[in-house]
Amino acid sequence: MGAKLLGGCEIYKPCRTDFRRLERRAGFSFGTGLSTTYLATQNLGVRFSTDYDVAPPVVRSSRERLHKLTFGMEVCAVF
Repeated sequence: MGAKLLGGCEIYKPCRTDFRRLERRAGFSFGTGLSTTYLATQNLGVRFSTDYDVAPPVVRSSRERLHKLTFGMEVCAVF
């Protein structure tokens, strides 16, 4: 089992869309995650993970933060 807690600064570059131009934005972001590894053999494991991240709003006038939930699976060598 494993866990993590992350914090940092997220920066969005300016870009133009079909609807509007998005200005450069930056702000504080944070995230957390859990993972567990199942040993298939003595040196080969399968890891399952989930991460939840909260980032600053993409549009300056918005007060809604960007929420991201990610699920993952990976094969890993265990030493």
